[in-house]
Amino acid sequence: MRKVVAAMLSVMALFSLSACHHDDHSHEHQTAAHDHHTQVADPTLSLTLDGDKKWLMDEHTRRVVNTMLDRIKLSKLAEPNEASRLQLGKELKDDIQDLIRGCTMTGAAHDELHRFLAAYIPQVEALNEKGELEHFHKVVELIESYTDYFE
Repeated sequence: MRKVVAAMLSVMALFSLSACHHDDHSHEHQTAAHDHHTQVADPTLSLTLDGDKKWLMDEHTRRVVNTMLDRIKLSKLAEPNEASRLQLGKELKDDIQDLIRGCTMTGAAHDELHRFLAAYIPQVEALNEKGELEHFHKVVELIESYTDYFE
């Protein structure tokens, strides 16, 4: 049952991401975006650069991701136990919701961010639900790879 709930939350979060543009979207476009994110929701990360540069994020995205990076740095220093990993998962999940609520990005950089989030969100949800060390390491690996592709 927990896995079904986690899967539903992942799909709902990804659907929320597809609707985060503030310009006018048709229902058809939103459905296509949802289908696209459902297909991309693979835990493997296949990001690209913007030519030979990192993708430029908006100020809101930079602020929220920096908050997540800071949380993870502090957590790594403390050698987290299960309770602290569960707490980190909750905080990161809240950060993701903040990111989704304030999303104003469009274009290719936005699409690449979605590709990242399609891998990151399920790992954060698993960390939030289970607090397992394996999910903690995957979340750390993913958020640290963010800085290789985005600025």
